[in-house]
Amino acid sequence: MEHELFAVPKDAMKRYSRVFALIIIAFSSAAVAQIAPGQRDQRAVDVLKAMDAQLEAMQSFVVETESYRDAVYDGATIISNPSRSTVTVERGASLHALTNDGESIKEIYFHDGGLTVFDEQNNFYAKAEVPKVLKDGLLFALDNLDIETPLIDLLVVDSLNSFASDIDAVVYLTNKAPIRGVDCHHILISGPQVELQLFIQEGDQPLPRRSVMTFKAALGTPRQEVIMDWRELEEINPSVFEFKPPSGAREIEFATAAQIDGE
Repeated sequence: MEHELFAVPKDAMKRYSRVFALIIIAFSSAAVAQIAPGQRDQRAVDVLKAMDAQLEAMQSFVVETESYRDAVYDGATIISNPSRSTVTVERGASLHALTNDGESIKEIYFHDGGLTVFDEQNNFYAKAEVPKVLKDGLLFALDNLDIETPLIDLLVVDSLNSFASDIDAVVYLTNKAPIRGVDCHHILISGPQVELQLFIQEGDQPLPRRSVMTFKAALGTPRQEVIMDWRELEEINPSVFEFKPPSGAREIEFATAAQIDGE
């Protein structure tokens, strides 16, 4: 038996259902328009360029992220795996990224032409020489060592080329998408395999606050969501970027991307 507090007459339920259905249809029609391959909304392009300029101008900063990455569990069920990262950047030269997924902590160091990756759970680390310019070092690590730094697509500061190919649509949706109390531009980048939604702060600090990537061709169409909190700093202690092996840590060799592909 239903509790009287929550009991709703059936005729009223039908009316509510029709109203809710009309609201949902109206909202969907307003929010989703026909998207053409290769479409470029100029307002979306302008916002992405403004975001790039803002990130390029930031010399010393920290970004805290919360990430939720979907995975297939037991062959069918989609589960969401959370993690947190702290990325500290001295523009052009140095970076330290710490990621904690609840089971392990991994750190990445870029400093003075050197890359170090440390796995705290297994207490081992690997080192490699990389280009001294941070952007080039990040891309070298990704292409040659299969090391993907958190937020790499934003840190290389070329969002349109990083996120969209010639056939991908870049669509402006709204400038009133609230992310943790901040109004954001909502931009959709849609391709055949992947869709990316970016929420970029409105106003004179167009920083990315949230991203949602949907893998349309994968089983269960999994998503990866990242929420970002940015803070500029006047200066950063250089020791933040210098790796000091903890007691008992052992050094191992990186596997190259070619070796990984050959496995």
